[in-house]
Amino acid sequence: MGATEPAVLHAMLALASAHEIELNGNTTDEYKPLDQGVRECNILRHYNKSITLLNTNLSSQSPTSIRVAIASCILFVCVEFVRRRFETGYAHLRSGLKLLEQLPRPSKDTNSETSPAPDALVEALLRLDVQTRLVKTAALQSTKLSAQMPRLDIAVLTSFVSLDGARQQLDTILSAVYELQERARRQTPEDNVSHAFGLLSAQQRLKNDLTLWLQTFNRVKGSWWTNLSSKEKVAYHLIPIYHTMAQIIVDTTLQPANESMYDKHLRQFESIIKLSQELLTVALPMMVEEMAYGLHPGFNFTADMGIIPPLYFVALKCRNPYIRRQAIGVLATDEHQEGIWDAPLAAAIASEVMRLEEANFYDDLFPRGCDAASTAPKKCKSGTLVPPILPENCRVRDIQVHLPDGVADDLIMSGKSMRSNGSLESFTRRFNVKDKIWQSGFGWPSSASSQLSASSNSSKASYSLDIGLDFL
Repeated sequence: MGATEPAVLHAMLALASAHEIELNGNTTDEYKPLDQGVRECNILRHYNKSITLLNTNLSSQSPTSIRVAIASCILFVCVEFVRRRFETGYAHLRSGLKLLEQLPRPSKDTNSETSPAPDALVEALLRLDVQTRLVKTAALQSTKLSAQMPRLDIAVLTSFVSLDGARQQLDTILSAVYELQERARRQTPEDNVSHAFGLLSAQQRLKNDLTLWLQTFNRVKGSWWTNLSSKEKVAYHLIPIYHTMAQIIVDTTLQPANESMYDKHLRQFESIIKLSQELLTVALPMMVEEMAYGLHPGFNFTADMGIIPPLYFVALKCRNPYIRRQAIGVLATDEHQEGIWDAPLAAAIASEVMRLEEANFYDDLFPRGCDAASTAPKKCKSGTLVPPILPENCRVRDIQVHLPDGVADDLIMSGKSMRSNGSLESFTRRFNVKDKIWQSGFGWPSSASSQLSASSNSSKASYSLDIGLDFL
């Protein structure tokens, strides 16, 4: 598309300039500020040129012009995530989701067995939407991508024959899982019985979908291994991690106020840690090979989903002190970025949530000042290796995050804690990214604008991102 659509081409050039700045900024060679200034100007020049062209094209409201706008938006999200302007990038993603509503939807009469593969742009948006759901409020995302995806029935869930097909179907299930989670959060005591029954039916349907998906994956995965590239082998180990996380979310989603529901999923949390460690072992030779070809380890960005979201999920929801410290330990020693996810920031959020919840509850296991992430299990006061269960009233919930919108910006986290009388109290914490210091008692910033604009502050536009830019 970049070869035929100037708007997409200029968006690609803006991304190339942003990537070059970050790559050179992390090398040991002397990097002149003047060079960076020139490249920053290049980013804005191509950004504005692309948006100007899009404003002209979108006046026709044709499907082609909308697809070009969505493809450009995908690149704009990449640009902002590379520049660590996470909230602006997220605003572009929301704009892309709104643009998607204007595309014709697949025919409801299409037979699922002959249904075509999902559109590449839709698949890209779906993957980005799924990627952001653990760290951003789903209520802000008004578009239901499932309407644009092929329907998943038994014939579809038992028919995928490739790694890519397995991932596409799991992404679709994950999107539906997050939609159900948001519906459950919005449920009120005034909702009627039919509404509650609808949630239960959706939950059971998703449980069945996940079971069918796993049965198919286990049946066909053995035939793939010898034909997989190094990168595909990493994905091969990653997909089951997301399946396990989806199972936990589905099982707990209809009781959002009960954080103790997660305690019965200890083995699945352990499985996520184990599978993540296996994935890192598989990925190590590939990383060494990339470094041999000149890729600098100081800048490691991918727009695709990786292990950061599942590890963050474990660190927030698993209250076993050893397992959650293992998850935080992996995040804290990682330096790479997966789209909107930055490993050190994820570790900082999870560590602060753990500190707020545990206080001095586990002091007999983790003395102050020790490296908790690497502390071996100790016998508790009861004489066993099983730690005491963190009480429900100690657990925080409804964590929301306003990510930094630039290298000098702070991170703001809000949530709810339980008072002694059982009522919930809101709290807000601010994290100084540069000094790595948490503070409390600050207001919540307004969200970045998502209006399409051709001004020099072009990052306030509206569009979305991909995970492999193969279709451009």
